[in-house]
Amino acid sequence: MLRLVGVGVVLFVAVAGCAGETGGQSSSPPTTAVAVDVWADHAEPAASGGPVSCAMPIGFDMAAGASATVPDTGERDGLNLACEVKGAGQMQVWTGSAMEPRAALDKFLAGEGPVTDPRYRDTKVGKGNGVEVTYVNTKGVRGRAFAMATTLRSAVVAAAGADFDQVAPEYLLAKDTLTPIER
Repeated sequence: MLRLVGVGVVLFVAVAGCAGETGGQSSSPPTTAVAVDVWADHAEPAASGGPVSCAMPIGFDMAAGASATVPDTGERDGLNLACEVKGAGQMQVWTGSAMEPRAALDKFLAGEGPVTDPRYRDTKVGKGNGVEVTYVNTKGVRGRAFAMATTLRSAVVAAAGADFDQVAPEYLLAKDTLTPIER
């Protein structure tokens, strides 16, 4: 019985592979479009230079040579700018009341002004779960942000710049090493 099931699967694959063929000619022209890696998944995280020094409900490692500062002001739709990290590019950390990560990202994006091509995905953030978005801002610059929630607050870590590939390793280091501090 098991052998017949295996043969049936092979036959199905073989028949499905032939579907749509018209005597050796393709029914649709070949495409030459190149897929754009909007997630920059090809990048590797930067080497750690130590923990970020801002007081926040989260902690993460900064890239070697990066510096963190606490900004004087910054607020957007219930999120407060808690930290700016400058290295190869710039990252910002926004915190707010506890909410779902997607809701925190939506608040962040509302403060960015009109954005185009927003794409969301569930993602690992440190040892937990979160949501990530990539988008294009009004200057035509691709940005990327991830959000996660502690029991008391939410945090959004965002990176944008003229060349996201430059800041991507620092962003990925923050994403990979993020740890909730308040529990």
